Amino acid sequence: MSNDFSGMSAPMDAGDDFREPPKWPKVVGILSIVFGALNLVCNGIGSVFAFFTPTLMKSAEAQSPGGFPASMTTFNPLLAGLMVVSLCFGVLLLLAGIMTLNRRAVGRPMHIVYSLGAIVMLVVGIMFQLQQIDDIAAWVRDNPDAAFAQQWSPMTTYVSMAIGIVIGGAYPIFCLVWFGALGKRPEIDAPEVL
Repeated sequence: MSNDFSGMSAPMDAGDDFREPPKWPKVVGILSIVFGALNLVCNGIGSVFAFFTPTLMKSAEAQSPGGFPASMTTFNPLLAGLMVVSLCFGVLLLLAGIMTLNRRAVGRPMHIVYSLGAIVMLVVGIMFQLQQIDDIAAWVRDNPDAAFAQQWSPMTTYVSMAIGIVIGGAYPIFCLVWFGALGKRPEIDAPEVL
């Protein structure tokens, strides 16, 4: 029997520098996958509503004395475009999450692109919503006897918009800070793996 142990690696002793791989790629990757999937579901439903809501509102006008503002009964291509682009960012976040979960270095730039794009989309969405609120408020002033005008509350609209801003902006800002400002952690310096 031969005692040749040259093909075996030497056992590690207490002095060897062994570092356990970081756990954050798994956590952040799973969060990105979950939020990306939620984005696809919510914006998918929102995209369908953006195309069909004006038609539904037009048919409901007969039952509502005074009707509805024009912004609610006409198709808005900007809104539909925002929803479709948001769907694309949902796909990007989902893929970035999968790459990060698999410890691929490409997950970092994908998250940064997602974050920057999502923040731009959030700002454009806020501007769009504020314009819509102004249009509805002007219509309400011109049609004070309409049933919709008597029920509409700008405060409710602003509160729901603020909640949307917090929900829509929290994760992109987190990703921008985590992968941008804090992105130069030693475990990310490896070119291939997180």
